[in-house]
Amino acid sequence: MDTGVELCLPDVTTVWISELADVLLATRKDLLERTPTEIAAILGRVGECFLKMDHPLRREALELLPPTSGLSPQMARAVLDGMAADWTEDRLARLLQEELVDPGVLNTFLPREGREVMAVGPKLTVQIVAGTVPGVGVGALIRSLLVRSPTLLKPGRGDLVLPVLFARALREVDPALADTLAVVYWQGGNQGAVGSALEKAEVVTVYGSDETVSDLRARTPVTARFVGYHHRVSVGVVGREAYTDAEVEQVADEVARSIAFFDQRGCVSPQAVFAEQGGACLPREFARALAVALDRLEAILPGGYLQVHE
Repeated sequence: MDTGVELCLPDVTTVWISELADVLLATRKDLLERTPTEIAAILGRVGECFLKMDHPLRREALELLPPTSGLSPQMARAVLDGMAADWTEDRLARLLQEELVDPGVLNTFLPREGREVMAVGPKLTVQIVAGTVPGVGVGALIRSLLVRSPTLLKPGRGDLVLPVLFARALREVDPALADTLAVVYWQGGNQGAVGSALEKAEVVTVYGSDETVSDLRARTPVTARFVGYHHRVSVGVVGREAYTDAEVEQVADEVARSIAFFDQRGCVSPQAVFAEQGGACLPREFARALAVALDRLEAILPGGYLQVHE
């Protein structure tokens, strides 16, 4: 499909990726001089720009997302709001606390359960992300930078816009921190570029189909840690207590939104919904209410264009 957006892509070669990885590795020394809390504050400043209604960064994202991701303008706006809500300074500070208890454990040894522990981020994280859901790439790069790991991110074709805009905005806010991040897209089938990136990584994170994850896992050196997010199918379950006569419409609206969000492409997008019998209305009646809710939602969050295989 002709999106009307012209993509200018670099000539990505094996040597170029190898040299880029070396540049990123060299930035780790400066990155280790920062605290995770400081990094979260800077990344949060950038992330919050996507939520400000009149900010140029948000406007550009909303202009480019529909033609590059396939989402409708209304869905793109809803997805951006949902994703960027997790990119604020408060959310990132909370993420550090939830994952590490005390983010200071990335800086020094701290007592924990009768021993001294310290967490150390990877020397280089390589992330290969699917393009199914826009925004996943930004979430991925944020997490690796928070643990002070230089990051090479290869986004999927449908998730080009947000990682590139985030990296560009980060350079305006903090050029030195931006030097620790590279967002590079190359066409599928560039085995040399992939192999060169994997060769330099200490941690490899891959989002994709079972075939993609399996292939890249096999190509990752045994000295690197591999984290794979493969194909998943989600279902919804509605208990009989959830759809009383008074609540059936509200519950149907909530289920409809879960189905429609991301154009049903997310790993948490229900592909089937099971309704328990024995409630105030029959499952068949709930199904009718859900169909009405989906029709109603189409006027608010219309679906985008589909690929042939979809």
